[in-house]
Amino acid sequence: MATSSWPTINYPSSDLSESAGAILFDLPSNRICILQYMTYVNDDWKTEYLLPKGRRNWSESRAAAAMREVQEETGYECELLDLEMQTRCPPLVEEDDNTPDVVRTAEGKGEPFMLQVRQLGGGGVKLIWWYIAGKITYVQFDTSGREIERQFDHVWLYYDEAVEMLTFEDDRAVMRKAIEIVTANYENHGGRE
Repeated sequence: MATSSWPTINYPSSDLSESAGAILFDLPSNRICILQYMTYVNDDWKTEYLLPKGRRNWSESRAAAAMREVQEETGYECELLDLEMQTRCPPLVEEDDNTPDVVRTAEGKGEPFMLQVRQLGGGGVKLIWWYIAGKITYVQFDTSGREIERQFDHVWLYYDEAVEMLTFEDDRAVMRKAIEIVTANYENHGGRE
């Protein structure tokens, strides 16, 4: 029996957790929204600064999960931005059956720009699909009519401030890549007003 020449790990659905989130930009003001979360650790309050994300629901698309989580955690309705970025995905319509698996530049809406893979206890993994979104409007209730989650507060910061404020380096790496893509796609973004 043949084996793949590429290292492969199989995870059954019972060992797989999927989340989605988005870096939420306010393009006119050159700011990014991050979450402020207060936790009580060792008899003291601690503030963490995080990116909006959460678990994907059964039968929900990854993109829909990202937009729902942003709305639930920040209060902002958003839309995924139309972006040109590097990808290994083939074109929607392939020229022939032998489209090479190479990095190419593609333009589109609703594609993730990054995937994080976290190891979970017990041998499972958590996949976190990241998108880039633009804010539309602030809302008090989510799409199902429930009030927005209040365990988080949100702050809008200039790009460089937002990167530095994030608690976790993994989140900083995600945000840096999102900023790189947005500044390559939109003129005059990344600076201060």
